[in-house]
Amino acid sequence: MIKNPTFRIIFKCGTEIIEIYANQVFQSELWGFLEVESFLVETSDDSLNDKVKKDFTGIKRSYIPITSIVRIDELEQQKSSKTPIKSGSNIKPFPKITR
Repeated sequence: MIKNPTFRIIFKCGTEIIEIYANQVFQSELWGFLEVESFLVETSDDSLNDKVKKDFTGIKRSYIPITSIVRIDELEQQKSSKTPIKSGSNIKPFPKITR
């Protein structure tokens, strides 16, 4: 078992799919939200990570609507957040159920 696990959270934000990494992920006391803390954001001057760095650097905690979550993975190795995934990727949102 990993002492300090790293989680990859992939979620939809507007028209983009965002991939972030954090050490703490749990169900929020706010009904319908996932609470994410301890973000892992790369500090290098890589222009590919600018959007995620801009959006998540300095954030203590983020509440993400559960309906926006695409996938959550627990990783064996520590990684840091990447740029938004391009819309042509293989990650698709869960289909809506119509009755």
